[in-house]
Amino acid sequence: MQRSNIVVGLDIGTTKVCVVVAERDEIGKLNILGQGRSDSEGLQRATVVNINKTVDAIKSAVADAERESSIRIRGVNVGISGAHVHCINSNSEISVNQSGIVNASDVRRFLEKAKTNIRYLDIDHEIIHVIPQEFIVDDQEGVLDPIGMAGTTMRGSAYIVVGMKTKIRNIKQCVEKAGLEVNAMTFEPIASGLAVMKESEKKSGVVIIDIGGGNIEVRHHGALGNPVETGLGHITSDAHSISFTDDVFHGSHVVIKRHIVVTITMPPVIRHLVLHLLIKWF
Repeated sequence: MQRSNIVVGLDIGTTKVCVVVAERDEIGKLNILGQGRSDSEGLQRATVVNINKTVDAIKSAVADAERESSIRIRGVNVGISGAHVHCINSNSEISVNQSGIVNASDVRRFLEKAKTNIRYLDIDHEIIHVIPQEFIVDDQEGVLDPIGMAGTTMRGSAYIVVGMKTKIRNIKQCVEKAGLEVNAMTFEPIASGLAVMKESEKKSGVVIIDIGGGNIEVRHHGALGNPVETGLGHITSDAHSISFTDDVFHGSHVVIKRHIVVTITMPPVIRHLVLHLLIKWF
């Protein structure tokens, strides 16, 4: 069964491969139709080390999702992570078009210039995302959406997400060998933030911590943390989990000054690791 409004997400992780099939309704809401999961034995620390095992895991997870959803999966949106992916902050400045009103073409030129302004991007890396952080139209700061504003110059900054070409190619190769097309690739902390954060949380400043089998990834709205090569697969597990909130962080002025509220559930054995990560990153 084929539908034009079907979207499929594929997460190729260190410990498992997950597939979710969803249908977008007339107001843009996604309704889950099916999901699949299989154990992953072809990756280490979010990096492909065995093509055939990874392909088999993708095929197994896709088959489960197809059975549950009654949808024939052809194209997927693939999540990408790993320590080879990192973020670069880049500044940009352009002149607004002759009308003096910022349009979509101006924004595209702004982002293109942000890409060309990157320093130290070697031939082994490629750009995955260009994410605008702030626009300044003339002297008006803090603009999130500049389209329609009057001005003569527009400047600001963007986060450029880059990854190693060979490791990205290996992911694409696994997906294609499994009989699928790669519709898009998304840096997983971005996808996690979009999936679970409310608009009010974005404004107040919420940290998303994704503790996977091979990496720990951090996202704070407006900033991305580079993946850390430590995951649950590399830490002694503890069966007893506890929940703690921002009370834990009262000893850190850095965290409090940024008004960050964090709610995490995790084994006590990795609590100090995450605290150290947050304090160091912020």
